[in-house]
Amino acid sequence: AKEHDLESLRAQIKSSEEGGGMDKPVSNATELKPIVEKAVKALYGEAMKNIKILKADRFPLFKEPKQGWLIHTEFNDDRYEYSIQMDVQMADGRVTRVVELHRAPTKK
Repeated sequence: AKEHDLESLRAQIKSSEEGGGMDKPVSNATELKPIVEKAVKALYGEAMKNIKILKADRFPLFKEPKQGWLIHTEFNDDRYEYSIQMDVQMADGRVTRVVELHRAPTKK
């Protein structure tokens, strides 16, 4: 599994948005799609498509009172299909962890 550099991800997402998205509470799973799409495109490039959230579970972050979402996502470009897992904080919508679970050549 490959961990991504979250500082560069945050910087890219911050620069790509004007006041929307991050730093807003995420209490409902329907609010996750734009956050997930931005994170995927920031990490893997704008060519990524078919971005699907397979599963989103709420969880307490470590043993803290903070709550978060554990999200399983699939997407692809013209060369590969990807499967990743990411953690998003409920309090502010920040992505705190991204792990690539699977990468395979796209089936033609």
